[in-house]
Parts: sequence; C-alpha cells; structure tokens
Amino acid sequence: MPRRTCRARVAGMGLVAGLTLLAPAPLHAAPAPAGPQGGWPTPGQAATGNADDDPVAAKLLVYLRLLSASGTAEEYATFLTENPSWPLRPLMQARFQQALATEPDDAVAGALCSRLQLTDVHALQRCAHAAPRPAALDSWARVAWVNHADTQGETQAMLSTFGPVLTPQDHWLRFDRQERAGRIDAATRQVVMLDTIQQPVARARLAFRRNDPHAEDTLATLPPEQQADGALVLDRLRWLHHAQRLDEALALWHERGVETEKQQTPAVAAVFWRERDAMARDLLLAHRTDDALFMANDTADIGSATHYDALFLTGWIRLEYLHDADHALADFTPLAQAVPVITRSRGLYWAGRALWAQGRHAAAKAQWEQAAALANTFYGQMAIERLAGDRMNQLVAPNQAGQQIRRFLLREREPAPSVSDSVHFDTSDLARAAEILVAWGDRHHARDFILALDAQDTGPMKHVLAARMATRLGIPDAAVMVARLAGKDGLTLVHEGWPRVYSPPTSTLPADVELAVARQESGFDAGVVSPAHAVGLMQLLVPTAREVARKAGLNVNVSAASLTDPQLNMRLGAAYLSDIAQRMGGAVPYVAAAYNAGPHRTDGWLETLGNPARDTPQPDAMLDWIESIPFGETRNYVERVEENMAIYQATDPAAGHG
Repeated sequence: MPRRTCRARVAGMGLVAGLTLLAPAPLHAAPAPAGPQGGWPTPGQAATGNADDDPVAAKLLVYLRLLSASGTAEEYATFLTENPSWPLRPLMQARFQQALATEPDDAVAGALCSRLQLTDVHALQRCAHAAPRPAALDSWARVAWVNHADTQGETQAMLSTFGPVLTPQDHWLRFDRQERAGRIDAATRQVVMLDTIQQPVARARLAFRRNDPHAEDTLATLPPEQQADGALVLDRLRWLHHAQRLDEALALWHERGVETEKQQTPAVAAVFWRERDAMARDLLLAHRTDDALFMANDTADIGSATHYDALFLTGWIRLEYLHDADHALADFTPLAQAVPVITRSRGLYWAGRALWAQGRHAAAKAQWEQAAALANTFYGQMAIERLAGDRMNQLVAPNQAGQQIRRFLLREREPAPSVSDSVHFDTSDLARAAEILVAWGDRHHARDFILALDAQDTGPMKHVLAARMATRLGIPDAAVMVARLAGKDGLTLVHEGWPRVYSPPTSTLPADVELAVARQESGFDAGVVSPAHAVGLMQLLVPTAREVARKAGLNVNVSAASLTDPQLNMRLGAAYLSDIAQRMGGAVPYVAAAYNAGPHRTDGWLETLGNPARDTPQPDAMLDWIESIPFGETRNYVERVEENMAIYQATDPAAGHG
C-alpha cells in the first residue's frame, strides 16, 4: 500500500455482498514432507537425544532458543561466529547486544566486546566500562551516533559516554540523515549540537520540511553558498510543488535543481527523481506537456532501476502526448534490453508501439513477439493482446484473456538444474534445517531458511531450486517471494510463483481476481501483518473486516488473530472487493487502484484522468489511464494485479485449460 496514501479498508461503505459470495472456500495446503527413513526427530526428541545423531536438528533448537532472547551473550557470539549464513542474523546480533548490555561479569563482557561490531547504545556503554576496552569502540560509537540512537534517552546516553569523541562532522551527518528521513523531532533536537555556521541552513531545511509558510524568509537570511545546499534545494523544490506554485518550482529546477541533482550520489539523486516524477505528472494534468517532458528527462546518475523509470516516462510523454515516435523509440530501447523481466517486457511493448506509430508494422510485431515470450508480465500480456487483435481486450474484458495468454505460457520453460546443483542445494545445512522445521510444524521459520538459501547461492539455479523447495514444503509465500527475485534476474517461474493454494469464494467478480489481489497483498502469507496493522491474505484492517461481516450478516468473531485464518480472510476480502467493484463499475484497474489507494482517491482520479471504461472502452485508453496514476506504487499494484489475474485465468483447471 502506498505509504503516502495510508490506505485503509474504509468501513461503512454500504457493502452489499450476497451470501453466495461468503460461501466457505475450500483450502488446499501441501502436507508436511516426509523426513528421511524413520522421520526427523521431534523437538523433544532432538532436545533429549545425542546431538551427533542429528547435528542440524540440535543446532536448530539452539537457534530457536536464541531467537526468543533466552541466551547468554557468549552463546549469541559463538552462534553468530559459527553460523554466518543462518537467517535472521540482524535479529540475532541485536539479541547479542541486548545480552551483552546486561552482562554482570566485567571479565566476560570484556572478552565479548570486541567479538562483533556494536551499534546498540547500551551495549556500547557496557563495553566502555569493561576491561579491556575495545580499540574500535570509539569508532563504533561514532558510526552508531551518525546512523542510530535517535530517541531522547539514547541521545543522552551516547553523549554522556561518548560525547568527547564525537566530531562536528559526526553531528552534521547525523542531522543530515535525520532530516532527509523525515525524523523532524530528532533533527530539531540535533540542531543545537551543530557548529554555529551550520545551524542556519539546518533551520532553513527544517522550515521547509515543516511546511512553514515563512520558510523562504528563513532561506533569505542565508548566504548564497548555503542556499545551494543540496538537501535544502530539494526541500524547497518539494515545498513549492506542495504549495502548487508550479511556475516557481519549475524555475528553480532550471536555475539550480538540475545541476544540484547531478552533484549528488546516485542514491540521493534518486530522491530528486521521485520529486521530478511527481512534478512531471502534475504538469501533465495542467496540460503543460513540454514542461512535463523537461522534468521527466532526467540525465543525472540516479541508479539503473530509477533510470529506467525516467526513460519510460520520457518516452511515454513523447509518444502519447507529443507523437514523437522517433525519440520515444530511443527512450524505450534501453528498457527492452534490461535484465528484469518486468522492465524488459515494458520496453519491448512500448518500442513496438513506437515502431507501429512510425509505420514499421513488421518491426513492431517482432518487438511484441519478444515481449509475449514474457507472458507472466503485464506488458508481455499487453503485447499478446496487440498480436491477438480483436480477440482479446484484457483491461476491459478480462475473462477473454486466459486462453490467449495460456498459449504463450506453455512455451516458457524453466531452466533445469543439474544433478550437482541439486545435490549441493539439498545437502546444505540451510536446506536440511528447512525440512526439519516443516516436519516440526514450523513453516514460519522454515521460510527464513529457504530465503537464506536463495540469497546465499549464485546463478539462476538457486531460484529454481529454492522455489521448488518452498512449493514442496507447502510454503507458497516463500515460493512467490523467490519467483519475484527470479524475475529481477531475468528468470520466469510461473508454476511456483503463482500457486493456486486457496480457492476463492463464488462471486460475480472477474475470475481469479481475489487470488490476484491476495498474491500482491501478502504473497499468500496468511499470518503477515503490515506496519498499518492490515492482516492476512487480503491485508484487511480489523475495523473494516468487522464492518464487512456486519453488513453481510455474518456471525463471526473478527479480530487480528481470526483474520490470520485464510478462509475467513479471503471471504471477507472478496466481499470488500465486490463492493468496490460495484462502486467502480466493475473495471478491474479501477478496483485494484481503489483497493490499494482507497476508493475516494480513485474517484478523484476518474475525475481528473477520465473514465475510459465508460467513455473509451479500448485497451490503449485504459493503459494510458493506468500509466497516468500519480502514485508509483499504485501504478505498479494495478499492473501486478492485472498480470496475476491473467496468469490465474490462463492456468485455471476449472476453465478447461489448466
């Protein structure tokens, strides 16, 4: 869900889902795998048996105990040293530092303080009073000061123990991080620790960050060299844009913003790009196409992924607004050569559109044929639609898509791991640990080991083997996650990446849209809880789920705990989707946008961007509507839901072609 939208499943929308929609959905979960002959030991058997009989099982018991914060600092240090590839290492390191901070024995603490780099304030303080004092302790403290310790209590503790070793540069870097991250209260407290010459520019940055109407008065008091501070320039650009002072913001981009962006690191320049992207889209809405093109055409070093976004927006504006197919083709071509399948299919599709606009129809079809080979991607499916002509209109009539897309999916072949690849993978401690955990009924931690395996090995085979293991062990969310990572490496894993592990309830919604949403919302992790407290497969907020149940007359106990039941979660999520579909006229792109960004905001987009499902029910018009959505996360969400739905329709056994 977009962080800036704070999407909530808004209660009280007059849900009218029928009882057939809420009929129980049968669930299908893979059984626990069989262990070796005789079976894996149970946790109790492993705890009381000889560790030599099954060292991985014995090590797992230690691992699980340490994760629960039940170990000594010595145990944590030893485990971390001996098992560098085991998952959840940052959590284990945090547990080590917590135990070290409360270690009562000075000799023990002194021996442990230099084992691992420390970042925790209390662990650093403990080691400052231990003997021997680690030689690197002061440098660790400076790093922690710059990157952590933002609460008032942590700040005071660090200053009381390490204040003398902290430099003016440390203080500035700390402020810079806090302000850029939007930690305004912490950054405000930090200002008094800065050099007097740095404090005015810091206050100016905070004034713009707080949306202070007098921020420019504060800026005017600064000398020109301080007004050129990169973060200050970006803060002012955002402030002008937020105030809808587009002419002044555009002038500042011309005068200072573009050159300032080029002086930044790629990571910081990527933040400038996000502002350029938002500004370009607002300028398009204001019918200022040339200005929007200037903002989109970002030539700074903004990192490869962000660069592809900039190239796409530039090419799209040139083709769809300025009808400049020649320059648009040059923008789309690098995307068509990218490794990630989503990026590559996007580039191939739009390169085909540019070639078609040039009158080079055979060349355009050749691009679409290449994109269609990536039929598990949204733009691969759009290319299939182009090749199919009137036989397919996925965005407006989604139930037509399955048969056409299935033909191309059948052509895709996963790479076959060699025997040596499989043996290397299956005999690793991480793979054995995942097997044992599932036999113990602990799929939650088994997931971590599968993902650690996928991260540890190199080459495409790791994705194939990890996804297959996740599928075999009945951990579909891990398979989905691995498939997403595989896609970034140019590999397609349709069978493992789009599991049909739950049967959606009967409804009038387009076929398989519930599965499409669930895959995007949770990756089929039934127990996941978001930072906004959305729960389960369909990521429902508890108040909204209660309202859904009440409107439907469903006598069920709805709580955060009960929403982890996949059957209940999908029933209520499908009911909520049905209501949104009625409100939005049934068009899946609108339904997906509303589920992600909220119905009210989507209503606004239908006002400002138009309603092609009603006015121009053609795929090109709907595609431009999707690409015009101002929130990048919602654009991606809509495309992924459409993509998922088409794959599930194409592989649905009930449709007669699964």
